[in-house]
This record gives sequence, structure tokens and C-alpha cells, in this order.
Amino acid sequence: KDTCIPWILLPELGKVVPGIEQEKYYLVTANSKVGKTKLADFMFVYNPYEYIRTTPNSNLKVKIFYFSLEVSKEEKLRQYISYRLFKDHGITISPEKFMSMFQDYILDDKIEKLIDNYEEEIIEFESIVTIIDNIRNPFGIYKYVRDYAYSHGHYVDINGNKMDHNDFSSHNDDIRNKALKSVHKYIADDPSEHVLIITDHLSLLQPEKGEDLWSAMFKFSSDYCLSMRDRWRYTPINIQQQAADQEKEQFTFKGDSIVEKIRPKPDGLADCKL
Repeated sequence: KDTCIPWILLPELGKVVPGIEQEKYYLVTANSKVGKTKLADFMFVYNPYEYIRTTPNSNLKVKIFYFSLEVSKEEKLRQYISYRLFKDHGITISPEKFMSMFQDYILDDKIEKLIDNYEEEIIEFESIVTIIDNIRNPFGIYKYVRDYAYSHGHYVDINGNKMDHNDFSSHNDDIRNKALKSVHKYIADDPSEHVLIITDHLSLLQPEKGEDLWSAMFKFSSDYCLSMRDRWRYTPINIQQQAADQEKEQFTFKGDSIVEKIRPKPDGLADCKL
């Protein structure tokens, strides 16, 4: 049996890096405009989806929630079709081109027919990958994921008794605190399901009332993402840019580029290094 989602699109990688693990927190970071989102999509969306498509007898199931803060749901689906055209037919064409957005360029009829043929697969893709482009605040993302957890599992107390989810979100502090103290563990209806939560990207989070961006990013990561991981065994995957200063190329006194200075690193994370 598979103990994690293997890197079927990058088989050599699986020899040195474990596949996508349940209950693990991932961060994808790099300088701007170098392909963070494309890499994250390939590894954490297309790879798990291809695994499910091509391994019908797998002991694992996958559900992906993709909070796209930068582009629309329609654009993400166009990017997926662009990926499939290349993978299935060797056709390299950008989402902009198959929307005929360039002057003096109209999409070829043959390519248009190939795109039309993906209609059923898009339905299958969306049954596994839910793209959300209208929720941008940290609590809104957390609540969306929490609602899924509550409808696909339950808490039990130390005696194994099922607990009422409504108690955890009660406006009565006594009821809510008593429920939180009584929790023993969360039991998913389907323990074989791996739930991936992707947020692209953190600097575009919309702060809650009275918060700044730093506070929003810190709370989302240290409170909400850890709750998703620790309470429900979900897998948060966040995309975060490196700070602008990190992108400045630096040179030795001889004029040689210092590559290490622009290599992504934790202390170069933009807007919130913690």
C-alpha cells in the first residue's frame, strides 16, 4: 500500500524526497516571476490528480482545496488544459493563445477540437480539485476548510463519545471552552483521504478588521494552518514570495555574481518571516 502520494510525474525525485505526506506543512518559495505557482501546481495539484487517475486501485483518496488569491478559477482551469495539451499531444500553447488574445492570431480548429474533448475530464478534475477564488481572508479560508472537516468526520471525547460540532463554534464561551477541553481526537469518515489545502499566495491575504498583512499571515500560518494539520491531519501548502531585496543580484569585488545571495532562504521571506 502507498503510505503517501508518490511523485509519479517526477519518479526520480521520490528516491530523495518522500511523496506528499499526510499531516505535513509545505512551503513553496522563490523570487517573483520564476515559476513558484507553476511548480506548486505541478507537484501538488497535477501530480496527485494524475496519481488518482492512473491508480484506480490505490488505497488512497485525494481532495484538494485550492485558494487562488491571484487569478480566477477560470484561469486556473485554462492553465490545466494547457498542461494537458502538452502532456497528451506535445502541444505547447499558453492559456492566452487558446483564448485568441494576441493580435493576428486565431486558435487553430484542430487545437480547439482537442480542447473541447477535455470537457468531461474537467468535470472529473473538479471533483477532486476545488478552486476557490472568492475567499481571501485567513478566517474565511479556515472556516471553509473547517466546514469540510465537520461534514466529513467528527470529534470524540476521551470515552469515545461523539461530540457536537456546534459546540465548538458556539457564541457561548462556556460551551465552546468545555467542548475544546473535552476533545480527545478527530476521526475522519474516510481515513484514507488525503486533504491538501493550497493557498497562492500569502502576501495577497486580506487582513481581518484591525489587522495588518504581517498579522494576517502570521495568524494564518501559526494558528489556522497548524490547526488544519494537527486537528484534522490535513496538508497545508502555502506559496510565499521572497522579499524584493532578496532578488537583487550581488557581486564580488571581481564582478562575479554571488549566486548564494539570491538563493531563496527563510530569512528572505516577504512580508512575514515567521
